[in-house]
Amino acid sequence: MSKEQNAEPTTAQRTKVTLLKDGHTHDGRERKQGDEIEVTARQREFLQKREFIAADATAATTAKTKKDA
Repeated sequence: MSKEQNAEPTTAQRTKVTLLKDGHTHDGRERKQGDEIEVTARQREFLQKREFIAADATAATTAKTKKDA
């Protein structure tokens, strides 16, 4: 067998996203607007469809900036 076949499976790449609204549970904790969480691509798609996060990073940054103002 080659080394490639014995390689450890890679873990899903995660990205940091900012929640746009309250009411999402992540890692067993209730999260609020402005919280940053790390998610997989599949989780990101799920949250985007339900409008918990922005469709793109620029919009998420803008929403966080507005909340902090």
